[in-house]
Amino acid sequence: MVIAKISWKNIWRNKRRTFITTASVMFAVFFAIVMRSLQEGAFNRTLDNIIQMHVGHLQIHARGYWDDRSPESLFEYNDTIEKVIADIPHVQKIYKRLETFSFVSTGEQTRVVAFIGIEPEAEYQSLNVKHTLILGSFILGNDSAIVLSEGLARYLKVITYDTIVTKQQNAIADTVINSRFIQDSVAVISQGYRGESAAAMFRVKGIVKLLNPELNKQMVYVPLKMTQSFMSAPNVLSSLAIVVDTKNDVPQIKEILKKQLNQDEFEVMSWDEMMQEYVQLIASKRSSGTIMMLVLYALIGFGIFGTVVMLTNERRKEFAVMVSIGMRKTKLIKTVLIELFYMGIIGILAGITLSIPFLVYWFYNPIRFYGAQAEAMEHYGWEPILPVEIRLDIFMWQAITVLIFFGISLLFPINKIRKMDVVKTLRE
Repeated sequence: MVIAKISWKNIWRNKRRTFITTASVMFAVFFAIVMRSLQEGAFNRTLDNIIQMHVGHLQIHARGYWDDRSPESLFEYNDTIEKVIADIPHVQKIYKRLETFSFVSTGEQTRVVAFIGIEPEAEYQSLNVKHTLILGSFILGNDSAIVLSEGLARYLKVITYDTIVTKQQNAIADTVINSRFIQDSVAVISQGYRGESAAAMFRVKGIVKLLNPELNKQMVYVPLKMTQSFMSAPNVLSSLAIVVDTKNDVPQIKEILKKQLNQDEFEVMSWDEMMQEYVQLIASKRSSGTIMMLVLYALIGFGIFGTVVMLTNERRKEFAVMVSIGMRKTKLIKTVLIELFYMGIIGILAGITLSIPFLVYWFYNPIRFYGAQAEAMEHYGWEPILPVEIRLDIFMWQAITVLIFFGISLLFPINKIRKMDVVKTLRE
């Protein structure tokens, strides 16, 4: 206790030296916390956007559907399922879907596509129709028409081009307008429910441009009712996508659904089970982020070490005098270590305190992108912002990491005091 009090008084004997040491630790903690918060915010924002727009946090399928995606592995949506979901808290949205693979043809061209029956009004916002629709109009729930992705429409030659020449008043030359038109219909051939054959002609109502190149070549959106009629599967679904408040609610809701639904008939899958490839991609991105953090930590470590070396060398004669008047080296080492520990803790707390206002401001006013990058993000249906993630573990782990670097740097003064030649140091 006495050594702790002496150490506390010692660090304030030279306020300039204490300020330099604590400032190096403070800025190290500040930059580490801000960088990690931005990285985690970007990862989680991307993940949440994909979950909200595509798979949902949870999906209910017929048992075995996810493995083979067969038209035979469908289930009937009834009042029992609806009541089970309605009684669960933290559920935001439910998307009913009927998906199958089909041949789409215009006579000259044929391609295998993903034929997806949706409730258009429910998924209008999640599909970002406002930004992706490039031609025509989007389907409605009672329509008997379909919407194609642009790459598929081009392959099928559904989009045709024409040139219109107009005379404009006071114009020196004619005005040429290149226009695009949608051909009337395409033929769709697929397998219906329970062995039924499914073939029909569908009018193309609109074209959407998806930035994912693979999806842009094979997506067909169809009103759910018309898909059920086409597949001879009234009130039948392939999946029921559920969006909840946060990812933290997923395990609890999944367990409730598994208990309430017949496990012999249904399977409940969470987003991470359905998106294993994307989870691995996020893990690799986090690894890349970790490498960047290691570079930052290396700079932080050298900065802290340089500060400790400077502090130790400045006090060599002070240490020699203390030992010469009878203070044991072990006691001197303890005193110095406690002094540096105090400085480290002050620097860490100051770094955390400094970072909080910045993170809170960016949380409510996220960093916004402009130009081409903003347009690309908006086409995906994402707001062009870089959010921050505020979590206790981010503060804790950055503080612990910096404290470890600080602890490693303390080996220098320990070794310096232990090997110190008192007489030689006093003569210098």
